[in-house]
Amino acid sequence: MKTTMLYSLLFLMMLGVGIGCKKEVEPVKPPVVVVTPPVSGTANWPVTNVVSLTNIVPPVLTVANCRLVRTVQKLGGFSLLRDPEILITPNYSLTMSAADGINYTYDGQGRLKSKYFDRNDSLTYSYTSDSIRIAAYKRSSSDVPPLELIQLNTDGLAVRNRGSQLLNEYNNEGQIIRQYFGNRTSYRYKIDNGNEIEVRWFSTSGDVVTQTSYYTDRPNLPAPTSIFGKPSRNLPKQLIKSIYGSELYDDGPVNQADYYYIYDARGLVKRRVTVLTERNRKWTFATSEEINSIIDYTYECP
Repeated sequence: MKTTMLYSLLFLMMLGVGIGCKKEVEPVKPPVVVVTPPVSGTANWPVTNVVSLTNIVPPVLTVANCRLVRTVQKLGGFSLLRDPEILITPNYSLTMSAADGINYTYDGQGRLKSKYFDRNDSLTYSYTSDSIRIAAYKRSSSDVPPLELIQLNTDGLAVRNRGSQLLNEYNNEGQIIRQYFGNRTSYRYKIDNGNEIEVRWFSTSGDVVTQTSYYTDRPNLPAPTSIFGKPSRNLPKQLIKSIYGSELYDDGPVNQADYYYIYDARGLVKRRVTVLTERNRKWTFATSEEINSIIDYTYECP
């Protein structure tokens, strides 16, 4: 009930902006908002703790060559809440809770050296001229850390992805464009102006197509490592996943993810909120880029 009242109040506040204007305007779409409760729980929060994610104008980017040193992700569906927030969308509201944080360190050449997870796991990276060794370590376990050796091509890009037999093919800019399993193409990537706008997965149960649009005036988040392919140039705006030729699902979209950003005073993204819309209820799969999530970013800048 409190969520509904808050949502209605926000809607009326936005609607009131247009009162007194002679020009006829389109109906206001309810906003996507994040509510931070002042105490543990999800009730009795003040309206002043509401952050609307629609129509945010990013400040001018004043820094360059920054790298990520920490990310914290919040997800829904947890019974034990840590730093809870309420994600309110036009279709539903969801309690989000801190799931995991990651600290990143780099070597003297700026390459990813380690990832330390708040849940006590870590990954360490060591390099040679033609390979990278990734060691996984769990602090709560006395087992020998598993090792993985990944072959690199002459451009320093992984011939195979982690834990996969897929062979990678890259374009001249170092972005992945195709993945093979044996002689068969399993994934094909379409790049436009430095952005990955389409990924087509060829499977025996149907072709899955993921299309992404971008904010072409905003640079993408820095990637801790690009050994698995250079990331897209710009910030993702919307992702739509569709399936075709399946015996289980009708042709067309199955998932839609919309991305919202909050910036710091330097113009860097300090928070990304992903809102999932299920376009086909029969489809029950969602990747980490599609699920409802809140990610906070911390940087180190020269």
